[in-house]
Amino acid sequence: MDTITSNTEYKYNPTYHRFADFFGVDKFKKDDPDVARKLSVLYDWGAKKSGSDNYVDVIKELIKFQKSLGNTARGKTLVDDMYLWARIDIDKIKKREKRKLEKQKDIKNKEEISKRQQIAAQRKKDLEDAVKESENRKELEQKERENNFKEAIKQREKQSKLDKGAGLKAVRDVPLETPKPINLPV
Repeated sequence: MDTITSNTEYKYNPTYHRFADFFGVDKFKKDDPDVARKLSVLYDWGAKKSGSDNYVDVIKELIKFQKSLGNTARGKTLVDDMYLWARIDIDKIKKREKRKLEKQKDIKNKEEISKRQQIAAQRKKDLEDAVKESENRKELEQKERENNFKEAIKQREKQSKLDKGAGLKAVRDVPLETPKPINLPV
């Protein structure tokens, strides 16, 4: 007997009538939609607790539950009492499941945050490495320019010494000539 979907469906369901008879519900009370809804909830709850949708397993689970309550009532009173206790248990189960889902979401969120933080840290490290590499490259280029500049200065100094030395030597080696007179038109 699954959850009741219409107001009259339960009236023609033999499992519902057997279940209502088990509780000792009066034949006039069986037509009450409120009783039918409570019996449906009890049946579903018993099926979930027993782990089986078999009528006999559900009844055994409900008998065990009735004994644990110490309830000796019959009829609608028994249905009402067991329904209230079953609703309390159902609410506890729902709360547990909700907490479990929240914990799983929290764990997933923490894992996502952790992954994001790791990615962000890796990106930051990569960026810092790229900046350092760029700075090192700039320093190397600057040193190379300085070295080239110093080398050029040394080359010029060397060349100028050679030019001075060669120039003096060339001047010394060149015989001195007397200047030729310049003929100017008169």
